[in-house]
Amino acid sequence: MKKFINKILGDDSVPSDEERKVVSWMYFSRSKRFDIEDGSVVIKDINAEKEIRMDKWSELIFLSATGDTMVRQFAKKMETEFPESQRPENLQSALEDAILTLQRSGILALSEKEVELPYYFALPVSEQDKATARQAMIDNGYYELGGEAE
Repeated sequence: MKKFINKILGDDSVPSDEERKVVSWMYFSRSKRFDIEDGSVVIKDINAEKEIRMDKWSELIFLSATGDTMVRQFAKKMETEFPESQRPENLQSALEDAILTLQRSGILALSEKEVELPYYFALPVSEQDKATARQAMIDNGYYELGGEAE
């Protein structure tokens, strides 16, 4: 997971213990459009030089970022769903680090309250009605800020 994040961001910085404590009590949500191609999540960002593809753990985090779950709740759920042999060492810290890094890169957002994902972040681009997505982006100011309606 860390290797993937460093690859996207070129960043070796590790979140502090204080950042981890704060993030564990926050809700996380998607802040980029995405699609599923060949079974993998692809981030659709017109500001990126190329498509962003993720490793499996980062995909799991991204797809779970629906705005209605706290990071700590997500970590507990992952502990029950994956045997220790199939998850990163120190799962809670690894997830907090990954979520903070994805948030810093603009792929995820953090909030103190639950948020409802806008239509254009809730579904893969290929499953969206183009006119509905475009109008929702315009209504939310996303389209004017560089978001793209396909």
